[in-house]
Amino acid sequence: WPRSSAGFDHSGPGSVRLVSPAAQVGGTQVRSPPLTLRPGAGAGPEAAYGYALVGLGDVDGDGRGDFAVGAPHHDGAHDGETIASLGRVLLHTWSDDGLPRPTSLQPDDLAARGLGRGDFGWALAATRTHGADGRVRPWLAVSAPLASHDPADHPDRPRVLAMSGRVYLYELVSAGPTPGGGATAGGGGLRAVLRRTFGGDEARDRFGWSLALGPLAVEAGAPPVPLLVVGANGHSTGQEQGRVAETTELGAAYLFELRDLVGR
Repeated sequence: WPRSSAGFDHSGPGSVRLVSPAAQVGGTQVRSPPLTLRPGAGAGPEAAYGYALVGLGDVDGDGRGDFAVGAPHHDGAHDGETIASLGRVLLHTWSDDGLPRPTSLQPDDLAARGLGRGDFGWALAATRTHGADGRVRPWLAVSAPLASHDPADHPDRPRVLAMSGRVYLYELVSAGPTPGGGATAGGGGLRAVLRRTFGGDEARDRFGWSLALGPLAVEAGAPPVPLLVVGANGHSTGQEQGRVAETTELGAAYLFELRDLVGR
């Protein structure tokens, strides 16, 4: 899948179109019809599947590139109740018949704690780390910028912070018994193991509105350190002017050096 384009329509569930490379047949350039992917049953009428896309490389070792698709308005469920716009990410590998095979990924913590929508899958970013032992590990960052802060995570902050936002960092491995958890993932060729979560500082921060994940060269001759950059376009600053408190959505970007991912 050398190229892809996302079809996103606010009035529908969304789609992703995979375009095959052009080939020469008798001196004439031909192109196979594009393959259109859709989110499947239970997505809800406005799942926004295709809102975010990222290539993962060949995670399962079959020689074909895998990829992830975000559907931030995909509905979720917990204890028989529907959670609107909880969000979902579909991790796509390839089946033996050459068709994409999805693995579903949703944030169990948001669903179980009854915090409402999260828009999980709004932004995606991926990278790989190379350890000193030569091991290559693929990583996927997923944002939920409209997720609310749970006081259970920080006892010193007893109130719910609406739309503070969260970012989840997963290690991707081939499907099979793998320690870890924190995500609903199954039915495909990949398993996503939750390794880290990050959260916004204040209500309406929208931490995770945008994401970047890539290598940062810190020391010559040493493996690059992964750098996670998270945008929070709703981050506010309060300024006292007399008796009037003025708040503006100045925004912020956060940089995290993930040294422990490469054993440093």
